[in-house]
Amino acid sequence: MRRITFLAVACVALVAVIGAAPGAVAASPGGGTLSKTRPTLTWSGGSSTSHPTGDAQTLSGGLVQSACPLGAGDPTCDHFALTVKMGQGAKIKVSIRSSSSGLEALQAVLFGPNDFDLYVYDANGNEVGESADPSGNQTVEFTHQAAVRGKPYDVRVNPYFVVPGATYKGTVRTLQYAP
Repeated sequence: MRRITFLAVACVALVAVIGAAPGAVAASPGGGTLSKTRPTLTWSGGSSTSHPTGDAQTLSGGLVQSACPLGAGDPTCDHFALTVKMGQGAKIKVSIRSSSSGLEALQAVLFGPNDFDLYVYDANGNEVGESADPSGNQTVEFTHQAAVRGKPYDVRVNPYFVVPGATYKGTVRTLQYAP
């Protein structure tokens, strides 16, 4: 009986903390340029609250949901401006890995690991890739298009279901240079 009471109290406390916390912690740095001389970029970010929404193309319960519903300026998501200075056809890989916040033991009992979701949009706002499984460690691979030459891709990290203080590390790598 004590264990059930403890779990109930812990669940209520976690929900109260998550609900009271502000939005995303800004990606740092806020952007970078991928090129032949710089084939790998890294950044970090996090969130102090969850933002349980779905992908813009997902129908859930008959309602269209959106990851980062305010788009490129949505303060609940992190944004990394990725400029690619390579020819058309270069293969790019974007990954995020969740880090520890110290509350994962409690969260694992109640809900599972920190769940960050990853979305990549071109300069025209078209989604070029997404990864939104519950592991929190996400990967998107896409082919660079000349239509966005010199304009940044918007890499969005949505804190779908995370504990306060959860962080992630992001990496962008060139998989293949343009033919």
